[in-house]
Amino acid sequence: MFILTLWANPLARRIILGAAALLAICYGLRLWSNRVYSEGFKSGKAAGLAEMEKQKNAEWKAKADAIAADAATIAADRRALEVQSSALAESRRGIEAALSDSLKQMNERKEADNAKVASVSDTDLDAALRSVSADLAAARPR
Repeated sequence: MFILTLWANPLARRIILGAAALLAICYGLRLWSNRVYSEGFKSGKAAGLAEMEKQKNAEWKAKADAIAADAATIAADRRALEVQSSALAESRRGIEAALSDSLKQMNERKEADNAKVASVSDTDLDAALRSVSADLAAARPR
């Protein structure tokens, strides 16, 4: 009832209508500002994501380039290692051949010396040993 008595008063009616209009305008501004904020937030988020994606793509490209450079270095090192290991294997084969030849010559000389010793009689060998011993004893300084 109180509202009906206020509504009958023209000044109160103007104040109530003005307050209602003011509240409606404030509510409309509130809705509009929320929509504008939401759109700005979404566009800012999209711009930030695009910028972040651009930065990450640049980082990934730099990392991929570094990996490619490392792979090239590793490939070059592997080729150098293969060349050195083949040179080492060739050197090893050469050394083994030289040692084998040297051992063969030593065995041949030993066989020839053994043949010479076997062809000398025991009495001649004893005489030769005494002769060499005498020569060595004469040459030794006192």
